[in-house]
Amino acid sequence: MYRRANENDLDWINDVLLESELYWQENRQYEAQLRAEFKIVGRYWSNNRIFIVEKDGVDIGFFGLEGSQLNYLYLAPQYIAKGYSRYLWQAMIDYCQTSGINSITFECSRSVKGFYEHMGAQQIGEIKSYFGKNRMIPKYIYHIPKKA
Repeated sequence: MYRRANENDLDWINDVLLESELYWQENRQYEAQLRAEFKIVGRYWSNNRIFIVEKDGVDIGFFGLEGSQLNYLYLAPQYIAKGYSRYLWQAMIDYCQTSGINSITFECSRSVKGFYEHMGAQQIGEIKSYFGKNRMIPKYIYHIPKKA
């Protein structure tokens, strides 16, 4: 189940965003930059869609889309590697199916690329990461399956 996020959720979203990035060893070297710059701010709300994903009445993560660009797909760290990733992914797919989004593109750190490939995403290139000098990260496309 997912619900539209509102500005009251912003602190929780930013906490999840930061702590999830820092969960992965490869991102810890960028901790100071992440803490200073990696936040969702109020102006993002007016043009984009962010949703909180709930399971059994508990907020476990969120996703954010700008058109068909998946900008955010994050689990609270206590749910990482415990089977919740698929649930979060499926919530995002459900939203896309009901919203007429046929495919999404996104970038991710190398730590999580295996998950996305397992879900069926196809790497279409690499882009320069915002964090880390000359750090390249994979770019993906995922074709949303038709709703049964």
